[in-house]
Amino acid sequence: MAPDKPIPQNRAACPRMRNWKKVIILVGLAATLLLLAYDFGWKEAQGDLSAHHASANPAYITGTLRISNMRYDPQSRGAKGAVGTYIQAADDKAEIKTIAFSPLSSDRRDWLLSVLHACRMTLGNVETSQKRTVSSATFDCDDMPAATTARRPEIWYPFDSYEAAFSPLGCVNNSGGACTVDDPGLAVSFDSIELKMADQSFAATLADDLATHSYRLKMQRKFFVRLVGVLFVVLSLVSASLVAAGDSNDVLLKAFAFFATLWGLRSLIVPPSITVFPTLVDYYILSIFSLLFWIVLLKLERSGFPARSAQTGNKGTEV
Repeated sequence: MAPDKPIPQNRAACPRMRNWKKVIILVGLAATLLLLAYDFGWKEAQGDLSAHHASANPAYITGTLRISNMRYDPQSRGAKGAVGTYIQAADDKAEIKTIAFSPLSSDRRDWLLSVLHACRMTLGNVETSQKRTVSSATFDCDDMPAATTARRPEIWYPFDSYEAAFSPLGCVNNSGGACTVDDPGLAVSFDSIELKMADQSFAATLADDLATHSYRLKMQRKFFVRLVGVLFVVLSLVSASLVAAGDSNDVLLKAFAFFATLWGLRSLIVPPSITVFPTLVDYYILSIFSLLFWIVLLKLERSGFPARSAQTGNKGTEV
């Protein structure tokens, strides 16, 4: 009876390799699902933003800065939104008659006049929790650009980010219509800010800066958008390596088809609101195609493709 043949080591290792591949695929799938759940369940469900200044001394006139329809404006390349404020007296001894208000401070402290056509002022009274009727006012303006700093401009899409600063200043019952050093009126203490984001492609955070007495809005692309950009890079690298490792007879045709596919996916990844060209995505697509093109040419040159083509043409002309 012939002894049993030993099992080759490479065959014995095959089941182990398959198990490791399954584990890697399952871990990658689970990580992707967790990242999507994290982004959609928390980041995408972001509500209205608010921040509050903690003041040790109570102010005589307090105000809340309200900004709605906040979005990224591609023309001004900054944040833009409808600005307004709600002002309320601390007690019933003060009556609000006029308002001068600006969401942005200036060195001269000459602030926005309340008679601007883009803004509307409404005076009234409100009852407090102590059952007192105090004077109040609202000041609503149309869309206004904010002072925005591009930490990473549009060229870095989808990893661009921006920061806007708000330093609301205001006064009431001033005779000149604007708060100046000569006629300051009653200064308003803006102790809170309420902000509503309208641009759903951004994730925003709002914080108060006690050092400068201002509020800072930070905007960056949603996590899902950045995740798609990373996956696009990984998958395109894998696809490019497969194209380069293909048959030399049709590798050039596959390379051009691969470039057309990448360029088609680019229109899905980069929204029309991004007017800058090229972006980081464009640089990546052109770079990977250039690298793939040179690899294809080197592969064709080593395989002697032009020589074989010439020989085939000569044979076809023989009688």
